[in-house]
Amino acid sequence: KDHEAVQRFLLKIPQDVLALASFHCKAYTRALMHFESFIATQHQDKQEHLGFLQSIYVALDEPDGVVGVAAIRTKKATLHEQILEHESAGQLRDASACYENAIQEEPNAIGHQKGLLKCLFGLGQVTNALMYADGVMGQR
Repeated sequence: KDHEAVQRFLLKIPQDVLALASFHCKAYTRALMHFESFIATQHQDKQEHLGFLQSIYVALDEPDGVVGVAAIRTKKATLHEQILEHESAGQLRDASACYENAIQEEPNAIGHQKGLLKCLFGLGQVTNALMYADGVMGQR
């Protein structure tokens, strides 16, 4: 009897909420499970949910999943989604170009600058990364 009450309560929690909570707890496999359940029951446009699905695949270090999401996307990928695609495919030059565009759009977003630095280090451009970091620090 108590078990049934708990089951009814749990069934009331939306799968997308469970997916987001799991993602924030770094339980990425569980997040994927809940999000797949959520998408399977949706009758609306699934395209709007692809960004989060792609973020889950990136967190799981699943480049095939990231590429798969990109393949079924019918709308132009956002700059953030393009960055995820390039980074997961190891295309750090393309990712750094996207980060540079993102910095132009949002110059105060530290995450973009951090991402660009990671790309520069990943490309072995340590001197460029240090010069860029010095420039950013000089602006602040």
